[in-house]
Amino acid sequence: MSMPLPSGSPRMRTVILETLPPPAKLYGRALPGIFKRADAVDQLLPLRLVRPSVALDPEQIGRYARVCGFIPEQGVPVTFPHVMAFPLHLMLLTDPAFPWPAMGLVHVSNSVRRKRTLLRTGIAH
Repeated sequence: MSMPLPSGSPRMRTVILETLPPPAKLYGRALPGIFKRADAVDQLLPLRLVRPSVALDPEQIGRYARVCGFIPEQGVPVTFPHVMAFPLHLMLLTDPAFPWPAMGLVHVSNSVRRKRTLLRTGIAH
């Protein structure tokens, strides 16, 4: 879901990523942000990152499920899409225009609800 930008805001910029930078590079981008000073801002950067056609890797899903205690017969673990999207989140958080340091941001709470089972080949109805 896309939130409308306030009037007078810069236009949303969409970047399509066919591949992701290596994790070490993403974490390295977060380090200088430790010292970033948060100035008062009234809006976030108008940037959308899109990674089309992401394939689900059964071995990666299986390793994740085993470590986190998910049952393979229940399909793709409900939290796995977040794992897939995390590099995009980190790219946004470490963008030079992002106003706050990536390190130190905390979640107050998270909630995940499964409406349908996510299978390796798509969504089960």
